[in-house]
Amino acid sequence: MIEMKRINFFTIALVLLISIFHLHDSYGQNSSEFLKDHVSGGVIVNLRNELWNTFQKQDSATDRTYDFFLIRARAFIDFNWEHVSVYVMGQGVKAFNLPENGAFGPGELYFNASDQKTSPGNFQFVEAFIHLKNLRGFYLKGGRIGFKDGGQVLYKDSPKLNWVIQERLSERLIGNWDWTLVGRRFDGGSGGYSNDVFDLNLMGANVTFGGFDIDDGLWKELDKVVVFGGAFTIKEGVLFENTQFQLFNYYYFDNRTPSVSLAGDDLKINTTGVSMVGAYSMGSGELDTMLWFAFQLGDFGVLSQRALAFIAEIGYQFTSTPWKPGLRFGVAYA
Repeated sequence: MIEMKRINFFTIALVLLISIFHLHDSYGQNSSEFLKDHVSGGVIVNLRNELWNTFQKQDSATDRTYDFFLIRARAFIDFNWEHVSVYVMGQGVKAFNLPENGAFGPGELYFNASDQKTSPGNFQFVEAFIHLKNLRGFYLKGGRIGFKDGGQVLYKDSPKLNWVIQERLSERLIGNWDWTLVGRRFDGGSGGYSNDVFDLNLMGANVTFGGFDIDDGLWKELDKVVVFGGAFTIKEGVLFENTQFQLFNYYYFDNRTPSVSLAGDDLKINTTGVSMVGAYSMGSGELDTMLWFAFQLGDFGVLSQRALAFIAEIGYQFTSTPWKPGLRFGVAYA
């Protein structure tokens, strides 16, 4: 299965490269003009040492205090035209000194997910997709993509509102899980229609393994886990200045053996919700708000799934003072 996934993604990469050269030739540009006008890229290196002091397992001689070191280097290249772009990102990941006998915490998770190796490492394709855009409001992205629910719409002239969307609203349900070393992505597509008033976004995908699994990581797909759904966003300035509203619905299906063993049957869960975010100039600073509500219906194996959650936050940043300090208050109920 893993070898088949590797072949599939080498095929995807080859198709993307053929598409790039075809577009290059169709525009009739020489190499220097092509690189200057249509190509961008970069490298991001993350070095991290983690020290953990966790609980002790009862009646077990495990290490509740340990540390380990992580390296993640990502390289990306973006070929961009008015109506189409091609994006590829790869990463090399390496861990050192993972605990063989950790009690709890990420160290134990990395060690067990990576075939119980203390220093696992790997190279993986993170993203590889074609993006069709500016097609009279329609857009489509397909391949191995990143996806952050709640973060579909950002604004050119509203940096504070973008911050609230990216840091406080997005990834409440579906996200790239990049705080782990490997991260997670989605093999599928996302598309929709956008204008000055609203954005309608739909998505559907299988989920990659990733997360704490350094050995297999993004080579392995959770093909028994499927997510699909969408969001309807009323853009800022339509109902109220600097305020965005969103209605969303996502469906989650999971029939992996561990999930079925735990729950007694497949997991089939539908989540519906609404959100509101805003950012406003007030006094010598900026006030921001975030409201998020969702409820779930479906089947958690042999049990009926009935759940809800509510989050409310308000923040204020003193933008005219040195260091721009801020205060934030919030409440969460689930």
